[in-house]
Amino acid sequence: MPDAQECFAHVPTTAIADVAVLLGLSLIMEGLQPLEPLTSAHVAAPATTLRFVPAQDPARPRVSLYDVLEDIAPGSCLVVAAGGQPLAVLGANGARVAARRGAVSAVVDGAVRDVRALQALGLQVWRRSVRPLAYTRRLECVARDVPVTCGGVQVAPGDLIVADADGVAVVPQGRAAEIRERAAAVLAMEEAFTQGFHRGESAKVLVGMKQRLFDGS
Repeated sequence: MPDAQECFAHVPTTAIADVAVLLGLSLIMEGLQPLEPLTSAHVAAPATTLRFVPAQDPARPRVSLYDVLEDIAPGSCLVVAAGGQPLAVLGANGARVAARRGAVSAVVDGAVRDVRALQALGLQVWRRSVRPLAYTRRLECVARDVPVTCGGVQVAPGDLIVADADGVAVVPQGRAAEIRERAAAVLAMEEAFTQGFHRGESAKVLVGMKQRLFDGS
C-alpha cells in the first residue's frame, strides 16, 4: 500500500478514530501509549506481527525472537501481541536487531524495558507498560506474520499501523481506500471548523456542522 502509506503518514490517529465511529469499525488500540509522552513522531508502516503466549509445553516448537527480528522487512512496524501481559517482550537487544533491519516502529501489547536504550536507538515505540521483568520462562513467541489481536484490535500482516502522540490506529489493507476517503472528509471538516472558529462563527453552528458529518447528512 505505498500510496496509502504516504497518505496516512499525514493523517492523525484522531481522524482515523472518527472514521472508525462513522463506519462502525474497531480501529483504535486500547491502552497503548507512546514510550515518549507527547511525542512529535507520526509513523505509518505495514505490520509485521509476533504472537506471544504463556509458556506451557517445553516440547512445543518455539519461534526464536531474534531470528524473527533478523528477518523483518525494512520499513515495518513490529506489532507484538502479548495479551497485555506485564512482562517485557521488547528490550534493548531485540530493539537493536529490529532497528538494524530497518524497522521504523514497534507497537507492544505488553511491557517494554531498557527505556533509555530504546530512546537512543530512535525506534519509535508504543507500549502498554514499562517493566524491567523480562518474559523469559513465562511467555514464548509462537508465531510470526499471522493475524493477531493487539490492544483489542485485529491486525493482519501488512495492515497499516498509524501511530502518534494520541495512540495507535490500524488501517486494514482491504479498507484502506475507504478509510482514506472518509479521513479526508473528516480533516476537511476539521479545517472548516477551525477557520469558522477564527472568523468568530457561532460554536453551535460549528458543532452542528460536525454532527452532520457523523449523521451522514
